[in-house]
Amino acid sequence: MRKNKTMKNGKEFLRDVIKFYPYKVNYILTDNGEEFCYNSLPKNKRTKKTHPFVNLCIENKINHRTIKFKHPWTNGMIERFNGKIKNKVY
Repeated sequence: MRKNKTMKNGKEFLRDVIKFYPYKVNYILTDNGEEFCYNSLPKNKRTKKTHPFVNLCIENKINHRTIKFKHPWTNGMIERFNGKIKNKVY
């Protein structure tokens, strides 16, 4: 786990997962955070470049999907899991 949510940390985390685990990652479901995609950026700050996290998904043939805006319950299981990890670690 990383302390800061940055594009670099999002990409590095996925790269570490791919290297460490012997399983093929086929799908990833994330929220629309800036560490995963450009969807949450204001329209005037968006770029035509592909996000580094998305590029890594493409390179590794991983289907990256994002949850709908303002629908955090879609990602509820992950949020609960993250809460459990934080409780154990900290």
